[in-house]
Amino acid sequence: MPVDFSSPSSYPPPTTDFQRDTKLLAAVCSEYVTHTDTGWRNALAKHPDPGSLAAAADQHGVLPLFARALSMAGIPCEIARARAREIAYRNLALAAELVKLIGALRELGIQALAYKGPMLGQQLYGDVTLRQFRDLDILIAPADVLRTRDALCQLGYQDMEQFSRPLLRKHVSSQCEWQMTGTHSGTIVELHWALFPRYASFDLSVMELNQASVAIEIAGERVRAFDLRHLALVLSAHGTKHLWYRLGWLVDFALVLRNYAVGDAEKLLDDAAGKGMKRILLISAALADKVLRLRLPKAFERAISTDRWARVLADNMQQSLCAGVLPEDLLGENVLLLRSRERWSDRVKIVSRLAFTPGPQEWCWVALPEWAEWLYRPIRIARAARYFPRIVQRAFSSRKP
Repeated sequence: MPVDFSSPSSYPPPTTDFQRDTKLLAAVCSEYVTHTDTGWRNALAKHPDPGSLAAAADQHGVLPLFARALSMAGIPCEIARARAREIAYRNLALAAELVKLIGALRELGIQALAYKGPMLGQQLYGDVTLRQFRDLDILIAPADVLRTRDALCQLGYQDMEQFSRPLLRKHVSSQCEWQMTGTHSGTIVELHWALFPRYASFDLSVMELNQASVAIEIAGERVRAFDLRHLALVLSAHGTKHLWYRLGWLVDFALVLRNYAVGDAEKLLDDAAGKGMKRILLISAALADKVLRLRLPKAFERAISTDRWARVLADNMQQSLCAGVLPEDLLGENVLLLRSRERWSDRVKIVSRLAFTPGPQEWCWVALPEWAEWLYRPIRIARAARYFPRIVQRAFSSRKP
């Protein structure tokens, strides 16, 4: 779950008052989620540069919602409307491509679940054009990865990285996804055989997700997707992994949590606790309350009030959200993510697996013959050694970050 040591920020540093723009966009999104007037229209009337606000909405992945709100309020902003049309056309094309892709895999006997992308647009928003995304994600069984990859090659996709067959097998055993791109469409397809790398230590198997999956109609076809219970866990873990630096992710999570009744909320918390994900779920819920003014189920309110770290980490995540970029302090970032796990056993697994498990960076750094591949492990340890003493000391102490 902690990011790798050389992970770059996804966006350049903001050049405008990004925190102010984020708060205004959060008010717009809050009204969509809660159906409550948040007063954003008055704040927008005083905004000095609507163009910068549209750019911030694009960066946060909420431009379609922003353009929709402007249209419903009768507020002209051609920049936002033009960009929303562009996103809508692309979303519809990606939805059609997803249906075609999953149908082709089904004919080969490969069961695939649609994840994120147009599926969440249909499942949570009721409209694939209202959710902003850039690629397609599908979840398959680990045993089907190489066969699915070969099938995609036959369908006109190609690997984004060139790994030998043995290294690709190693990648499947230690990582969680493989990226391919359409030769003609340019669409990025992410094949997932797990939702998180092995070191993240989450108990969410493909079999469990498949058994609980639901059918959602998209582009005229029925496609299997995650049920809301698992979606709440997956989205909370994904957002926390990235320190919630995009508002769109939080809107997705809030829309899921909004649908939980009292009894269902308590079952969700129990399920999260059994998987070691309760604090992650509480952090996400506390953030949805702070940023989007989501009214939380009573069970969540009680649980948040008794978990000091959930409240502290939600405050830290809110700072990341308002900055719109991943922090440059990767040590502090990894410590925050370790703190989000309530079980010390999970923290130990994460640290040890991160220290000892080689990955793509080691394989690309030096090409070793098959008989010498055992050397990748000491290379990994050497690369991680400078970080881990401080990570362990800070992650297992009782001090605030």
